[in-house]
Amino acid sequence: MKARLRKWYKRRKRNGQSEFFRRVMRYVEPKKFYEDNLFSVESGDADTWRVCWVAEKVLLLAGLAAAINNIWWALPILFFPVSISWLYRAAVEGKVGTGYPYIEVGDVMGISIFGWITAFISLVWFLNVI
Repeated sequence: MKARLRKWYKRRKRNGQSEFFRRVMRYVEPKKFYEDNLFSVESGDADTWRVCWVAEKVLLLAGLAAAINNIWWALPILFFPVSISWLYRAAVEGKVGTGYPYIEVGDVMGISIFGWITAFISLVWFLNVI
């Protein structure tokens, strides 16, 4: 009985993620993640993709709640992390099918350049709202 419980708990808490979360992510993740390529679904980039996906959904719900409650100054503040997480998630998806499936220095430089652009857009938008 004790060994069976230990096996159940180990299966449930594999890599710190619940079984429900893993099932949802299996449904949500791009099919490229599971094709025969060099990308590992258990890698750090895959975990980052999952965190960015969840963060986007949470921040979009917060933005929707702010828009419904007429808290317009919160929208430019929420725009920046949503755009950065979307950029990083898109970069990971774009690199999966290539020969070297992990984020490289040039990819991070592109994300940071677009991050500066979105930060400037967010700042101008915030100053216009206030």
